[in-house]
Amino acid sequence: MAVFRDASFSADGSVLAVADGDRGTVLLGGRDARFLDNPYAPLPQGVATTAVAFSPDGTWFAQGGAASGEEADLTLAFADPAVGRQPLRISFEDEAAGRRVVPRGMEFSGDGEQLFVVTSDEAGSRFWLHTIRTRQALAPSRFADVTHSPAVAAGPFRVSGRLEPEGPALAGAS
Repeated sequence: MAVFRDASFSADGSVLAVADGDRGTVLLGGRDARFLDNPYAPLPQGVATTAVAFSPDGTWFAQGGAASGEEADLTLAFADPAVGRQPLRISFEDEAAGRRVVPRGMEFSGDGEQLFVVTSDEAGSRFWLHTIRTRQALAPSRFADVTHSPAVAAGPFRVSGRLEPEGPALAGAS
């Protein structure tokens, strides 16, 4: 049985992504609704898919979910699976910023430069809006001013700092 949470067409209309709370992200043919192989990295094990979004410019694909603990709640990847970069995984683990992506809680700006994400607390009684700049999110980058927690074998490891783009400055206003 499917637990429908969200749906989004690719920019050219050839793919319909469906967020199914039980089966994860399911891809269907946009013209005939046949099941397609899913080339996108799934959300981590145990994360219920709540939202999907293709950018209108055809560049990006995002999957949002409801995770428990420190698992990623959001993956942002290139819509073209042939691009060989791993998706960016974002975890909303701070209670002050919401802990999960709400159903139908993602939308790209018209130019695909920003991804708007609505998160909620676990009870679904408080909501937050996050803006992710897509070009900067997946640009080659490095951490600066890094601090980290002690490393323990097979345990979680937390890194914090400032993320700085590497290489030439990004084109256009940021």
